[in-house]
Amino acid sequence: MAVGGNYVLTLAADGGICGWTMMSPSPLDAILRSALIQKEPSYTKQQHLKILAGTWNVSQERALCDSLISWLASPASEACIVVIGLQEMEMGAGFLAMAAAKETVGIEGSANGQWWLDTIGKILDEGMTFERAGSRQLAGLLVAVWVRKDLCPYIGEVDVGAVACGLGRTIGNKGAVALKMRVFRRILCVINCHFAAHADAVARRNADFEYVYRNLTFIPMTAGVNTVAAGVSSAVQRFKNLNVRRGADLEAEKDIPVAGVASEVLPELAEADMLIWFGDFNYRLDDISYDEARNYIACKHFDTILRKDQLRGEMKAGHVFQGMREANIKFPPTYKFDRGQVGLQGYDSSEKKRVPAWCDRVIFRDSRNGRSTQCKLTCPVVASVIRYDACMDVKDSDHKPVRCMFSVDIACVDERIRRREFGGLLCFNKEIKTLLEEYNRIPDTIVSTNNIVLQDYVNLDS
Repeated sequence: MAVGGNYVLTLAADGGICGWTMMSPSPLDAILRSALIQKEPSYTKQQHLKILAGTWNVSQERALCDSLISWLASPASEACIVVIGLQEMEMGAGFLAMAAAKETVGIEGSANGQWWLDTIGKILDEGMTFERAGSRQLAGLLVAVWVRKDLCPYIGEVDVGAVACGLGRTIGNKGAVALKMRVFRRILCVINCHFAAHADAVARRNADFEYVYRNLTFIPMTAGVNTVAAGVSSAVQRFKNLNVRRGADLEAEKDIPVAGVASEVLPELAEADMLIWFGDFNYRLDDISYDEARNYIACKHFDTILRKDQLRGEMKAGHVFQGMREANIKFPPTYKFDRGQVGLQGYDSSEKKRVPAWCDRVIFRDSRNGRSTQCKLTCPVVASVIRYDACMDVKDSDHKPVRCMFSVDIACVDERIRRREFGGLLCFNKEIKTLLEEYNRIPDTIVSTNNIVLQDYVNLDS
């Protein structure tokens, strides 16, 4: 190795000489980056997707096929991606203990979980229209994602994770399961959670959120998890990991900070370009009686009782779901119903008469940070809610299933056009050409058996 001017030169085993500029990054890097950013509109294209997110606390019941059709069939017909979160698939003490033991040795999934995956798959026409991208189960919690078959080549790096929030932060009756994947090279993360119950447990629910957000980590679907148990279809596995992580082609992008989180300790969830967080959050209504709530619901005065919603109050105060948002709620509270009852007359008629509440929610964020609303490389995912509703006619559980349809724009790089623009800059940009000519000036070299002699500069182009 030797130094000559602004270059470092090395002698390879085959006698070849390689030289690198000592200025790293060089001035040329900044100029090229700036010039490419100016040409960004020419090589940026947008992909438009619809994502259906559905959450349901099934209260340990296997749903009727008609109920699943009512919940999913119609909206799924126009969706490109379907993400499903279930809570309380199974809740017995023995099952929860066994599930915790399985987690410690890297085994997850159950026959009941597989039944739900298979049954929902049939509703979605899995194998013909959709393919299952992946799933993750923790005790009674299940998250699963299906994508349309023509979208499979653009899906990659499917990772999963889980966090228990139950007794001792080890039991999965409360907690979260999550799936992260790349869609057109952008990170989509979906989290299904079940937080602490009871009206007076607001602080505990807030703590559950914080614990999940800080501690959720992801591993590849096939790392330590059997592919069949994890619920991955072979068709999607063929496309898994085809998409590489964000590379030099996206240098113009900048990380989007998450409100309220210090940059030096950002959790894994902070890197998501779009985050969908749904489930049975268990937040209730404050300062309202059962009869008052029922009367407002009967009159469809939802805005009045939403002012007493614990979740909205905690989000407004910045205690939970910082930087995220929820669409307007225009449907009745989804908890608690007498099982088998349809309509607004079916709210809890037991002695407890639990006050109705919107326990089941869908929260999200995209790449927008308040300064930019346009979909571009520095704001690569922009999402809006098309529809947010509940299936009040479904009567299998004491909760009603909720669904949310997103319209999503994703900024992508057209590599063919970008390479053409890059080549044009090298050929026709005067400032860049001048620097390249300067960089082509390297020392003349004489190679002997013992050393490299660096002589005067020569211009390789002369």
